[in-house]
Amino acid sequence: MLKTAVLVLPRVLDMSLGITLDVMSAANRLAQMNGAAPVFEVTCVSTGPRRMVTGAGMEAGPLTPMRSVAAPDLIIVPGANHATPAEIDAWLAQADTRRACAWLATAAGAEVAASCAGTFVLGAAGLLRGRLATTSWWLAPHFRERFPDVELDMDRMVVADGPVTTAGAALAQ
Repeated sequence: MLKTAVLVLPRVLDMSLGITLDVMSAANRLAQMNGAAPVFEVTCVSTGPRRMVTGAGMEAGPLTPMRSVAAPDLIIVPGANHATPAEIDAWLAQADTRRACAWLATAAGAEVAASCAGTFVLGAAGLLRGRLATTSWWLAPHFRERFPDVELDMDRMVVADGPVTTAGAALAQ
């Protein structure tokens, strides 16, 4: 079973978080229906308080502090409700996001995936340096500016490069 940490950052896009959890839940149910063990052991983790406000102003929780999760096999960063370069920059400068980047940078051995604006978190954590990646089409110019050492492929919706997978849309799970 894959120990999976879903990183819930401030203003997470509710649909992106929801579809991430729904897809893993469906995979677990299908595996069990076929006599197999569940595929994912899912923990929603956060950098700060045990409850967090999502992009639509909803309260997400309860959440586990990320420092309490021992060596996940997979870390997923859902999309966030940030649509402009200024919003992205402000989000990346927040203490919660900086703590998440530091945690991600030390997650040796884990596979990591992010969608939409979440790809900026992987870039800020240094996980995309020298790798092939994608992001949302309207954010591509800003992504290239912030992370010139990442080879951005905007012709693909999902890009896997080694242990890192990026998706261009918040619902590309």
